[in-house]
Amino acid sequence: QENDVLHGGAGEDILSGDLGNDVLTGGDGGDRFDFRAIDGADIITDFTDGQDLLGLKEGLTFEQLAIVQVGSDTVVTAAGGLSITLQGVNFVTIDRSDFIVI
Repeated sequence: QENDVLHGGAGEDILSGDLGNDVLTGGDGGDRFDFRAIDGADIITDFTDGQDLLGLKEGLTFEQLAIVQVGSDTVVTAAGGLSITLQGVNFVTIDRSDFIVI
């Protein structure tokens, strides 16, 4: 339930901020950022389309998501309180291939 700041290293990382409003940075390599519908308002600082993935946990599916452009960022939301801000990412580049159900 804390607000966390998580940093991955070089290589492939799996980051999950869980409850709270978190800032996630994967670093170099293909990273996976995991979320549940009840997670808070999180920010991913370095999401790379075609390289990184957004993991959907505990029954969350792609069909339950809303994906919109807010300024220069993409915001992904779901009922339950989840909000994921992908900094500097254009929402037209985000599609089903950027998500994996865990």
